[in-house]
Amino acid sequence: MIPLKLTLKNFLCYGDAAPTLDLEGLHVVCLCGPNGHGKSALLDAVTWGLWGKARGRTQDELVHFGRDEMLVDLEFSARDARYRVVRRRAVAGGRRRAGASDLQLQVWDGDGFRPITGNVIRGTQAEIDRVTGMDYDTFVNSAFLLQGRADEFTNKTPADRKEVLAKILDLGYYDRLEERAKERRDERAGRARGVQDELDRAGQELAKSGRFRSELETVEMDLRTVASEMKSLRDSRDELKARVLGLQDLSTELQGLRRKIPEIERDIDGLDREARTRQERIDGYRETIARRSEVEEGLDALEKVRVRYEEMTWARDRMDSLSNRSSDLELLIDRERTNLEAEVRQLEGEVGDLRPKAESAPAAEAELRIQRERLDGLAEREREVERGHGRLQALAASSGQLQATAEALKKEGLELKDKLEMVQRSPLDALCPLCGAELGLDGCERLSHNYDEQIRLKRDEYRRNDASLKSSEEERANLEAEMGRLEGWLRSQQKEAQHAVATREREIRDAREASVKLEQTSQALMERRRHLREGRFAVEAREELKALRQEIGNLGYDAGAHQDLYREMQRLDPVREAHALLAEAFKSLPAEEESAQRGRELLCRLREEFRASRERLEARSAELEEIPGLEAALAAREAEVRRLEGRHSELSRLQGELQAQVRRVADLEQQMSAKESLLKSLRDEEGVYRELAEAFGKRGIQAMLIETALPQVEDEANALLGRMTDHRMHVKLETQRQRRTGRGEPIETLEIRISDELGPRSYELFSGGEAFRINLALRIALSKVLAHRKGAPLPTLFIDEGFGTQDAPGRERILDVINAIQRDFEKIIVITHLDDLKDAFQARIEVQKNGDGSTFWISY
Repeated sequence: MIPLKLTLKNFLCYGDAAPTLDLEGLHVVCLCGPNGHGKSALLDAVTWGLWGKARGRTQDELVHFGRDEMLVDLEFSARDARYRVVRRRAVAGGRRRAGASDLQLQVWDGDGFRPITGNVIRGTQAEIDRVTGMDYDTFVNSAFLLQGRADEFTNKTPADRKEVLAKILDLGYYDRLEERAKERRDERAGRARGVQDELDRAGQELAKSGRFRSELETVEMDLRTVASEMKSLRDSRDELKARVLGLQDLSTELQGLRRKIPEIERDIDGLDREARTRQERIDGYRETIARRSEVEEGLDALEKVRVRYEEMTWARDRMDSLSNRSSDLELLIDRERTNLEAEVRQLEGEVGDLRPKAESAPAAEAELRIQRERLDGLAEREREVERGHGRLQALAASSGQLQATAEALKKEGLELKDKLEMVQRSPLDALCPLCGAELGLDGCERLSHNYDEQIRLKRDEYRRNDASLKSSEEERANLEAEMGRLEGWLRSQQKEAQHAVATREREIRDAREASVKLEQTSQALMERRRHLREGRFAVEAREELKALRQEIGNLGYDAGAHQDLYREMQRLDPVREAHALLAEAFKSLPAEEESAQRGRELLCRLREEFRASRERLEARSAELEEIPGLEAALAAREAEVRRLEGRHSELSRLQGELQAQVRRVADLEQQMSAKESLLKSLRDEEGVYRELAEAFGKRGIQAMLIETALPQVEDEANALLGRMTDHRMHVKLETQRQRRTGRGEPIETLEIRISDELGPRSYELFSGGEAFRINLALRIALSKVLAHRKGAPLPTLFIDEGFGTQDAPGRERILDVINAIQRDFEKIIVITHLDDLKDAFQARIEVQKNGDGSTFWISY
């Protein structure tokens, strides 16, 4: 994995305006800047973007102070392809009850980035691990020397070291092969057990073949007997069923007749009443037709009066319409005058309301300037909060370094105490730890005095270190409390000031709008007063009213004559009803006479049907008395048939089972030989897969590969240690050790043995500077193995701090090592805050924190 381009937003100390870090074209680069300004945060962004992890923090703690969402966009190359990963995180709050995360993975296809994101974040993360060839733990134990965690690999247990080395060598591939071999071994074993069980059952079945054939003959004989009896009973049952069904049909028919006879009687009565009513209508029609001449004369007189009345009605309606329009016009004129007067009053009120608001702008502008100055002052306090957080981070780093120093002093003091006790126990036999010569009593006394002095100095240094640690912790606790109080006060003051600014800005806008509106309203008021004074309103309505009054006079409408015509028309009005009855009589009389004839014919048919239905009901009712006896006999036959059918079904089932058993026995005789051959083949394959599982396991090929890789790691580490220590230190990696009992097979392990000119010593007994060189040599060796591994996509090395433990010659030697290994890596990124180190690099990424957060630039 080679990082090419990094974009981050609201990540740790970087805000939303951080620039993009372009690493293309850079080989060995120094990431420098003061402590706490954001150097390590850039590497945290790389690990969080790829694996969602950073130095011991929860994801929400990585979000920039005061923000609710962060983003890291990383472009990198791996396996001869260019990829882009975009990871987002939104903290809990507001409508979100929990934090929300998003992860996108894209690959460059020549025209642009194409998404290859999985369905869920876990699937996308697995694809990133596959592309980079490692997970986060492998990364921080090999190619990434985290600040304060350079001893990540060295301090692991032997088992964890082997696990890291296995990941670097991609031995998980053999774990998967071992698992597949075990699965196939277990599958073959399971199939073999199944085949053996089948052979055992087949042998038992073959022993039963004679009994199956005898039972089958007995069952077939019983089936023939039951079938004969069942046929006889079914014939008898069917005869009874046919007789019962016939009588049931007759019962249904007679019940229908009993319901039908009263209905026919009701229909006959209805037809009689209808015939009498129809005859009365026929007589009325004939009487109306006889008065035809009288009705037609009255209708002519009514038509003449109606024409004269309608002419008079039109004149009245026209006059009413004109009068209504006149009234409307008079109301319109009055309403126009009233509306104009109301507009004048309204505009006068608006002018009175707008004038104070328009005059309030200067006071609001003065208050706005005060509140903005207040906000500027609060911004400075916010920068103080950010500086306080930077101080907290520095105190945390200092506390960690002091704790590490305390542990080292404690271990060194215990070692000196052990040496002193050893000299004091055997003063005559004591040897010089440097040259091996006998010390003698004087030499032992001098050495004891020297050890006592060193122990005293260590204790004094330990007490000073402990006092510094307590002071640092106390300062950090006080500063955290002060930051909490200051942040709460700052949020309250900012909210209050922002509200006041928004209120004043709104008042100023309202005042300016009121001033403009006051000018417009004053002009409108003067215009309305002039119209009212000069009578310039409803001009068209006044002219139309004059014309309407003249037209009303020309109509000449007489209300008395109109009323006389109405009374005459009311007197003649019954003639219209008589004429309508005459027309109806001419139209309906033929149809009524025809309907009367059809009614008489239908009445005759109903009376005949009534007589026939009564006669059939009386003749067939006696036959229904046989139904109960026949139904009881039928039920008995049905029960007997069901019993025999059940017996027949049971015998048929037994026949099928026995026939299947006989066929299966015959088939088993043919299959046993083939199954015995299959069983032998399965057991042979089971043995092969068992051997493969052992070969692919931890003690097989994987152990061989580790044994092969360890000399390379050891040689690389010793070569680097030689350059950094003038060949004074040497590291050895051991994969086996004898049991404490001295018996049995050696224990598989991965021990780190370190020695210098004084001989082998425990890692914990080396100073901080020596320990860093040991860790650096081992981690670079692991990184080179990872970079040179076939198919491994990580030719990149990250070194985060650690130079502070070295003196000037030590730092020079480490720089020599970095220059020596730069050809083995595509990119090397070194982080430091030391000015004398950053000048040794041609390319530098310089980091600086300001009021808006951290930023960086590349210099050469």
